[in-house]
Amino acid sequence: MIISHEHRYVFVEIPHTGSHSIAAELVEYYGGKRILRKHANVTQFLAQASPAEKKYFVFGSVRNPLDTAVTDYSKLESNHRGLYTNPVTLMANGGSVTDEHLRQFRMVHDEGASFADFMRRFHSKIYHNWFLVGSRRYDYILRFEHLREDY
Repeated sequence: MIISHEHRYVFVEIPHTGSHSIAAELVEYYGGKRILRKHANVTQFLAQASPAEKKYFVFGSVRNPLDTAVTDYSKLESNHRGLYTNPVTLMANGGSVTDEHLRQFRMVHDEGASFADFMRRFHSKIYHNWFLVGSRRYDYILRFEHLREDY
Protein backbone atom coordinates (compact mmCIF):
# COMPACT_ATOMS: atom_id res chain seq x y z
CA MET A 1 0.00 0.00 0.00
CA ILE A 2 1.25 3.45 -0.91
CA ILE A 3 0.35 6.74 0.77
CA SER A 4 1.22 10.35 -0.01
CA HIS A 5 0.56 12.97 2.63
CA GLU A 6 1.63 15.69 0.20
CA HIS A 7 -0.92 14.68 -2.45
CA ARG A 8 -3.41 13.11 0.00
CA TYR A 9 -3.86 9.73 -1.67
CA VAL A 10 -3.73 6.03 -0.81
CA PHE A 11 -3.07 3.39 -3.44
CA VAL A 12 -4.24 -0.14 -2.59
CA GLU A 13 -2.07 -2.76 -4.31
CA ILE A 14 -4.21 -5.64 -5.59
CA PRO A 15 -2.33 -8.64 -7.02
CA HIS A 16 -2.19 -9.23 -10.79
CA THR A 17 -3.49 -5.76 -11.65
CA GLY A 18 -0.30 -3.85 -12.49
CA SER A 19 -0.05 -2.59 -8.93
CA HIS A 20 3.69 -3.24 -8.61
CA SER A 21 4.51 -0.87 -11.48
CA ILE A 22 2.02 1.74 -10.35
CA ALA A 23 3.37 1.64 -6.79
CA ALA A 24 6.95 2.08 -8.01
CA GLU A 25 5.97 5.14 -10.05
CA LEU A 26 3.99 6.66 -7.19
CA VAL A 27 6.97 6.29 -4.87
CA GLU A 28 9.49 7.61 -7.38
CA TYR A 29 7.52 10.52 -8.87
CA TYR A 30 4.45 11.32 -6.76
CA GLY A 31 5.55 11.52 -3.13
CA GLY A 32 4.39 8.05 -2.21
CA LYS A 33 5.77 5.91 0.56
CA ARG A 34 5.05 2.33 1.58
CA ILE A 35 2.81 1.64 4.56
CA LEU A 36 1.39 -1.54 6.02
CA ARG A 37 2.25 -4.36 3.61
CA LYS A 38 2.15 -4.66 -0.15
CA HIS A 39 -1.27 -6.28 -0.46
CA ALA A 40 -3.06 -4.83 2.56
CA ASN A 41 -6.69 -3.94 1.87
CA VAL A 42 -8.48 -0.65 2.39
CA THR A 43 -10.19 -1.88 5.56
CA GLN A 44 -6.80 -2.57 7.14
CA PHE A 45 -5.70 0.93 6.20
CA LEU A 46 -8.79 2.54 7.67
CA ALA A 47 -8.33 0.65 10.95
CA GLN A 48 -5.02 2.44 11.57
CA ALA A 49 -5.50 5.70 9.66
CA SER A 50 -5.69 9.10 11.32
CA PRO A 51 -8.91 11.11 10.87
CA ALA A 52 -7.13 13.22 8.21
CA GLU A 53 -5.85 10.13 6.34
CA LYS A 54 -9.36 8.67 6.24
CA LYS A 55 -10.27 11.60 3.97
CA TYR A 56 -7.50 10.87 1.44
CA PHE A 57 -8.32 9.88 -2.15
CA VAL A 58 -8.27 6.05 -2.23
CA PHE A 59 -7.71 4.14 -5.45
CA GLY A 60 -6.76 0.70 -6.63
CA SER A 61 -6.95 -1.49 -9.70
CA VAL A 62 -8.94 -4.55 -10.75
CA ARG A 63 -8.64 -7.14 -13.47
CA ASN A 64 -11.07 -9.39 -15.28
CA PRO A 65 -11.32 -12.48 -13.05
CA LEU A 66 -10.90 -14.84 -16.02
CA ASP A 67 -7.62 -13.12 -16.93
CA THR A 68 -6.49 -13.58 -13.33
CA ALA A 69 -7.37 -17.29 -13.49
CA VAL A 70 -5.29 -17.67 -16.67
CA THR A 71 -2.35 -15.98 -14.91
CA ASP A 72 -2.76 -18.22 -11.88
CA TYR A 73 -2.87 -21.36 -14.05
CA SER A 74 0.20 -20.29 -16.02
CA LYS A 75 2.17 -19.69 -12.83
CA LEU A 76 1.16 -23.09 -11.48
CA GLU A 77 2.04 -24.82 -14.74
CA SER A 78 5.49 -23.20 -14.93
CA ASN A 79 6.20 -23.25 -11.17
CA HIS A 80 6.75 -19.50 -11.48
CA ARG A 81 10.14 -18.60 -9.93
CA GLY A 82 10.12 -21.94 -8.08
CA LEU A 83 7.32 -20.58 -5.92
CA TYR A 84 5.59 -23.90 -5.24
CA THR A 85 8.69 -26.01 -4.61
CA ASN A 86 10.76 -23.63 -2.49
CA PRO A 87 10.27 -24.38 1.23
CA VAL A 88 10.90 -20.70 2.08
CA THR A 89 7.73 -19.64 0.21
CA LEU A 90 5.42 -22.01 2.11
CA MET A 91 3.04 -20.38 4.56
CA ALA A 92 4.16 -22.84 7.24
CA ASN A 93 7.63 -21.29 6.91
CA GLY A 94 6.45 -17.68 6.80
CA GLY A 95 5.84 -17.45 3.04
CA SER A 96 2.66 -16.86 1.06
CA VAL A 97 2.04 -20.29 -0.55
CA THR A 98 -0.95 -21.91 1.17
CA ASP A 99 -2.00 -25.55 1.28
CA GLU A 100 -4.67 -24.66 -1.29
CA HIS A 101 -1.99 -23.30 -3.63
CA LEU A 102 -0.09 -26.56 -3.23
CA ARG A 103 -3.22 -28.61 -4.06
CA GLN A 104 -3.64 -26.52 -7.19
CA PHE A 105 0.03 -26.90 -8.09
CA ARG A 106 -0.05 -30.68 -7.70
CA MET A 107 -3.16 -30.98 -9.84
CA VAL A 108 -1.82 -28.75 -12.61
CA HIS A 109 1.87 -29.58 -12.52
CA ASP A 110 2.03 -33.17 -11.32
CA GLU A 111 -1.25 -34.48 -12.79
CA GLY A 112 -1.09 -32.40 -15.97
CA ALA A 113 -4.55 -30.89 -15.47
CA SER A 114 -5.76 -28.65 -18.26
CA PHE A 115 -6.96 -25.09 -17.78
CA ALA A 116 -10.55 -26.38 -18.09
CA ASP A 117 -9.88 -28.94 -15.34
CA PHE A 118 -8.36 -26.22 -13.16
CA MET A 119 -11.38 -23.97 -13.69
CA ARG A 120 -13.89 -26.73 -12.95
CA ARG A 121 -12.15 -27.70 -9.71
CA PHE A 122 -10.97 -24.40 -8.28
CA HIS A 123 -13.17 -21.71 -9.85
CA SER A 124 -16.64 -23.18 -9.69
CA LYS A 125 -18.07 -20.60 -7.27
CA ILE A 126 -19.05 -16.97 -7.64
CA TYR A 127 -16.01 -14.76 -8.06
CA HIS A 128 -14.85 -12.93 -4.95
CA ASN A 129 -11.63 -11.05 -4.35
CA TRP A 130 -10.95 -10.33 -0.68
CA PHE A 131 -8.66 -7.47 -1.70
CA LEU A 132 -11.77 -5.56 -2.70
CA VAL A 133 -13.21 -5.75 0.82
CA GLY A 134 -14.34 -2.24 1.57
CA SER A 135 -14.50 -1.41 -2.14
CA ARG A 136 -17.25 1.15 -1.58
CA ARG A 137 -14.56 3.21 0.17
CA TYR A 138 -12.54 3.53 -3.06
CA ASP A 139 -12.78 6.85 -4.85
CA TYR A 140 -11.51 5.42 -8.12
CA ILE A 141 -10.85 1.99 -9.62
CA LEU A 142 -8.34 1.56 -12.45
CA ARG A 143 -9.17 -1.26 -14.87
CA PHE A 144 -6.25 -3.46 -15.87
CA GLU A 145 -7.72 -3.83 -19.36
CA HIS A 146 -7.17 -0.10 -19.98
CA LEU A 147 -4.70 0.71 -17.24
CA ARG A 148 -2.71 3.33 -19.13
CA GLU A 149 -5.77 5.45 -19.87
CA ASP A 150 -7.20 5.09 -16.33
CA TYR A 151 -3.89 5.88 -14.65
